[in-house]
Amino acid sequence: TLLRDHCIGHPGELTIAELFGFWATLVMGDIAQARERGSYLLREADDRRDLYANVGLRVGLPHLIWLAQDNPERGRRESGEAMQLWSHRGFLVQHVFDLLAPAQMDIYEGEGQGAHRRVTTDWPFLSASLHMRVRVVRTVMWSLRGRCALSAALERPREARHLAGLARQDARRLRKERTRYATGLADVLEAGIAAVEGRPAQAAALLCAAEIAFDAQDMRLHA
Repeated sequence: TLLRDHCIGHPGELTIAELFGFWATLVMGDIAQARERGSYLLREADDRRDLYANVGLRVGLPHLIWLAQDNPERGRRESGEAMQLWSHRGFLVQHVFDLLAPAQMDIYEGEGQGAHRRVTTDWPFLSASLHMRVRVVRTVMWSLRGRCALSAALERPREARHLAGLARQDARRLRKERTRYATGLADVLEAGIAAVEGRPAQAAALLCAAEIAFDAQDMRLHA
């Protein structure tokens, strides 16, 4: 509100503030508000021909709006059309977002092998881009990679032990971050490992611990 009503000559800062607010609304689990807010911001972005905002409002976390409506096809279309407008030189933060959303939609649709293949194929580009030096990026991406491995394990039982081991490595990386949300994500991975390995009681206990961690961070969607 301060940027919008009291500052001039700061369109970049305003765009970034609006994007972070929009993403936070999604993580806090208010999908209806995020859908309404995203539509409004997208109209504004198009009116001022703001490509950065347009892509940020359609690639990455916004896919959660479409998954909430059981419409992954729309999520893929929105993300794909937005990335066609974006540069493909290098591996920018938009490419990180574009890795996150399709992989999670693969998981949602039960395509664990596709999700795991997608993440492992693009991981060298992610590592080389230096984005993994940013704590929130590496936290989200380690969680994603571990969940993709576990999803693939459901489809490839002969490789389940190996894939669960990969997820366990990412869970350990998350715990070393020593942040509450990373710990919650580690609990989720370890719960999945326990489930794959036939330990449902331990899986349930870990999910309860994750819920507590997420609630403490206002991450209601995760909880």
